Amino acid sequence: MGYALIEKEDFAGAELAFRGALDLDPCAMDCWFGLGVALRMIHRPQDAIQALEQAMANDPQDPEILRHLGLAHREAGHPREALDYLVQSMEGNGPSATALTEVADLQMQLGEYIQAASTCTELYSATRCEDFKRLYHRALQLALQESTGRIAADPIEIRETDRTVEPSSQTPGEDAGKGSRPSFLANATDVPNLFGQTAFPNFPEKPSWTENLARKLGFWGPIRCPVCGRITLMQGIGENVRETCFCRSCGSNNRKRQIGYVVSATVDAAVEKKIRSIRDLCNLEDFAIYNTEAKGAIHEFLKGMPGYVCSEYFGPQHKSGELVNGIMNQDLTDLSFDDESIDLILSSDVFEHIPHPYKGHAEIYRVLKRGGRHVFTVPFSTVAHLDQEIARLDAAGNPVFFDKAMYHGDPVRDGGIPVFRIFGLEMIVNMAWLGFRTHYYILDRMSHGIFGQNLGCASVVFDAVKI
Repeated sequence: MGYALIEKEDFAGAELAFRGALDLDPCAMDCWFGLGVALRMIHRPQDAIQALEQAMANDPQDPEILRHLGLAHREAGHPREALDYLVQSMEGNGPSATALTEVADLQMQLGEYIQAASTCTELYSATRCEDFKRLYHRALQLALQESTGRIAADPIEIRETDRTVEPSSQTPGEDAGKGSRPSFLANATDVPNLFGQTAFPNFPEKPSWTENLARKLGFWGPIRCPVCGRITLMQGIGENVRETCFCRSCGSNNRKRQIGYVVSATVDAAVEKKIRSIRDLCNLEDFAIYNTEAKGAIHEFLKGMPGYVCSEYFGPQHKSGELVNGIMNQDLTDLSFDDESIDLILSSDVFEHIPHPYKGHAEIYRVLKRGGRHVFTVPFSTVAHLDQEIARLDAAGNPVFFDKAMYHGDPVRDGGIPVFRIFGLEMIVNMAWLGFRTHYYILDRMSHGIFGQNLGCASVVFDAVKI
């Protein structure tokens, strides 16, 4: 009867009905929940909190109880508790527009402007509502005022060229992670030998004759590998050249050499030492690098470097920073690192597997030093303006695909990992809203073992600078 009265908006009558039922059965958890809802609606949030906490005794993970408890805390003037409960509720119910709006509002109240901007990105991406875009810009402005004392512009630079795991216990940037010293990478404003013509969309060109020849031969060389720095050969050229074309010396594939090429050119432009490859980074001091992979050729060269940390993601049952079989677990949407503690972050085809990738980019922004950079690859369409959403999570946390299911191989778990998004120009715009200045490079460096069009799949690398 109490719930029928709630539907009729007779909340005072509903309170009396639920209290009467609880006098007969104090363990009736549904009645405690209904009482909490009724008390909320008659503006008695503190009493509502007590009733809803009683309801939680039966099921502490019930998303509806968590949501109403969060709303009651918000109405009682407890924004931190309200945010925590609403975020927990979304883990069960999924991120509806209403829930995300409530979360963004609380993040703004708490001064968590970067997180609020990320939440607004999700809202605008889902609804295309201009109100969320305006709130996004406001959150970004407040974040920049707080961190740098100024409001920065949002420039977007789109550039195209002419054609075994060991754990680490070290925390990145232990000496310089206080948020006071910008990264020396901020000096690398103009990276030589990378910039070329600006154009979008970049319509795929046909593979060059050298690429077709390399494919027929099955090898190519000599090359100077941007990962190991050695003069060597590229071999094992398969149908998917992005994931093959292995360096004979270090085993890096085409995609890892793309990252190595951009990283070495960027760092070389900021320091006096000659940096030709990932291997040369080991000579740097007071330089914090976070790699989102804990294996592979890049990891093998960096693992002995002071200030280097790496991780994998083992699932939501593990906290960020927790060691799993000797490997650090990190959720890219909730990193355990301090604010402004890292100079350089590397990720290779990771963000397409994150259900809410821009929340991950917001965390990357938080932990990077001013001027620090995130060099990464993702599946990216050079002819698409908007991201293509492939799947979303349902209330149980399982991927629901809009069309054909898409999975990529995963080094941590069998059966692969789902793809949630293929990115377009929208990604660069969203990252600009977060405060990044993002360059993207379509590389063509056969002398370094990098195919230009990857035989039809453009070799795009992104360099996102925290401004």
